Amino acid sequence: MDNQCGEITDLEIIQQTKQQCIDKGMDPELVPTHTNRLNDEVLAARRAKYKEYIEVIQVFVNKFLSSGSGNPVVITITDNEGFILDMEGDPTIIETARYLGIAEGNGYSQVDGPSSIDLCLRYERPFTLIGEDHFHHILHRMACYSAPFHGEDGKAIIGTISLMTNREFVHPHLHALLCTMADSLEREMVTRKQNTQLQTLNQVLLGTNHYGVIITDATGQILEMNETSLSLLCPDGSDRNRAQYVGRSVFGIKPIWRVL
Repeated sequence: MDNQCGEITDLEIIQQTKQQCIDKGMDPELVPTHTNRLNDEVLAARRAKYKEYIEVIQVFVNKFLSSGSGNPVVITITDNEGFILDMEGDPTIIETARYLGIAEGNGYSQVDGPSSIDLCLRYERPFTLIGEDHFHHILHRMACYSAPFHGEDGKAIIGTISLMTNREFVHPHLHALLCTMADSLEREMVTRKQNTQLQTLNQVLLGTNHYGVIITDATGQILEMNETSLSLLCPDGSDRNRAQYVGRSVFGIKPIWRVL
């Protein structure tokens, strides 16, 4: 808990947030509540907006759960306002999580007491709450980790990935794992966008009638070609069959200048 955020430490942030709960007269013996909640229509719209992010995280979570770690965990994804959009994990701890109010559509905010999600978004960096760091006593047996993930510009935070497990399974690797997952999510989304842009560009190029276009992979294997390139390779109209070129090395076809 010695990370710095400006001139204030994690511990000081937690103490201040817990004191605010005391000042508001909140009862630590009660199950935490969520002041804000999305209705089904709004939740569906936000899930649609984050659809690709959710899909990627589900892949990460399934790989983690199938690794046989044996640790009961639940992993959630929120938007940039702290609303839970999706949750995955071990069925036993998901049941506990839902009892604690951790469910799709529920939002985390400062008024509900200290949470790793709210603190992560407010201080724009990873945050961890373990045991007594939580205000509500029922959460003292839990450990919660949250890490932000950023948009395409790499600057604006557009959501969080969070991991909750039983306190007995606390390990420094969980913090590193979550941060790595957030970084991998950002890289995957950038790659997906680049691939989409490349596919669009390829389709535009292949559709031109003015130039012969041949698309290859990094080793020179032909992936696709347009009709103009076929007409240049087969000016007499013979053997104008795309199948005879796709999959071959571009270095093995006759130079067009010789064909002409």
